[in-house]
Amino acid sequence: MISLLIALLQNGVGFIMRGILRVGSRTVWLYIVAAVVVGLVAGYVVLSVSDSPKLKSEEGILDLTQVQISTNPQKLAGEWAFYWQELLSPEDIRVRSVREGNHDRWISIPSSWLGYPLDGQRLSGTGYATFRLVIQISEQDRNEPLALRLPSIFNAYKLWVNDELMEEVVRLVRTRAT
Repeated sequence: MISLLIALLQNGVGFIMRGILRVGSRTVWLYIVAAVVVGLVAGYVVLSVSDSPKLKSEEGILDLTQVQISTNPQKLAGEWAFYWQELLSPEDIRVRSVREGNHDRWISIPSSWLGYPLDGQRLSGTGYATFRLVIQISEQDRNEPLALRLPSIFNAYKLWVNDELMEEVVRLVRTRAT
């Protein structure tokens, strides 16, 4: 008795669905396509929204005092101080600032200096520079172990944190003997 009832229900549902699809198939397909599109867009919006705020530095300062960065990692994006054709230590920058005042230039990170306008010219891809960012963190985060995640850097660099040299990568370049 139960198996017969299920078969009748399946046949009845199939009959009804075939009738709907036959009578208004364009309308049904339109509703199905609309539902799929709305579902995909809603899913993308929900998945792309992050829990952590997106903060950007301004004029070389990134204020993270209102964010607990030990649980909400942040990208170090925004305006960084930029010293073209100069390799400076934190001490060099401090001395220059005392001697000359703050005449920093700002460059948007992440990006390339290629095409960056400087003194009436656009920079080429060849050269070297120092980038500096001051990050202000909360008292709570000062006592937490923090980390930096660096992308692959295929050039020589020095990474300073709180006046301490943390990483130095040297790349030797071979030149042809003539």
